[in-house]
Amino acid sequence: MALFSSFPHFKAHISGAANVSLELESLQRSIRSAGELHVAPWLGLTLLEKLSGDYNALIAEEKLLVPHVQRPVAALAMYEYSHIGGIQFSESGMHRATGENLQSAFKYQETEYRLKMREEGYEGIDAMLKYLQKNFSDFPDWVAEVQENHNATFVRYASDFRMHYSSMMSRFTYDCLRPLLLDVETFALESTLPLQFLSHLRTAYFGGSATTFEKKAVFLAQRAVVHFTLTEALERNQCEVRGNSVIFLEMGSDQSSIARKPALDNMTSLKRKHHDITANRHLKKLKDYINENAAEFPLAFCEADGGTNTDSDAWCSSTETTDDDCCSTRPVAYFDCGCSTNCTCGCTTASKKILVL
Repeated sequence: MALFSSFPHFKAHISGAANVSLELESLQRSIRSAGELHVAPWLGLTLLEKLSGDYNALIAEEKLLVPHVQRPVAALAMYEYSHIGGIQFSESGMHRATGENLQSAFKYQETEYRLKMREEGYEGIDAMLKYLQKNFSDFPDWVAEVQENHNATFVRYASDFRMHYSSMMSRFTYDCLRPLLLDVETFALESTLPLQFLSHLRTAYFGGSATTFEKKAVFLAQRAVVHFTLTEALERNQCEVRGNSVIFLEMGSDQSSIARKPALDNMTSLKRKHHDITANRHLKKLKDYINENAAEFPLAFCEADGGTNTDSDAWCSSTETTDDDCCSTRPVAYFDCGCSTNCTCGCTTASKKILVL
């Protein structure tokens, strides 16, 4: 992979994370693995192969992109190489590489190094995607292969997730959660908002033409989606299934070891309930905001209510329930009051709630 012309060129992108005694040739397999396994899904194989070829054959826009690709590839190449760099094989088997003046790193140091390189690499992918999205008209190959998948969720970047939840959210963790993000938007937003309105909101937001009101609606949708995603993650991703056992992973204090223990529901139940309630509150806030500013969202409402949506899922006052259903102002999923699993506001028509996750 010709993204790097020499080891000093490679080292410039990771600074002190690599020693000058390394040979670029020794890293070539790891560089290729980093590009194909981690970066290509977000860059596209066509563009990756092009950037890995003859630099002089690239057009000006592609040359400007190269540094944005080199950053994640270099860090993730060291992540890949760190798994095998200290091991040698001989006729007598596997050995640990040592030197007269150098001692092997402690296990915890190896673990921390790998995690740091992985984090740096994936943050580089987040930055690369922002550059590509901003200049998408210069990269038709990326548009053809990747952009639709990139724009499949309102929460497109790890930085978006961090804004709505925690600064501790890394791009690597975001990528692990992304399938859940897509599930949540499918089953929560699509069952709550009219599809024609939701489609328009996506097009306007991703195309940069969203109004101030539409941007606020997206902001509220993002907050709900993030917390619903964390609810799902606590139910699915913290645990793993091995054979006939369900276990959870725990980072130990002994040289950053990872322990596998039986999963206990009480470890996650409070967090899961908190995120579920918070998500429903934000979804309630989104629906209230759209209702309060109906004139700004004509595609959300039927023609009888002054809107322009003629589909059957359009919000329309003629389908409202008013009797003893205190929890519903529109025929949409989840309690409109913001209550989650158990409605606590006095609503007696629990059957009105639609479970969507």
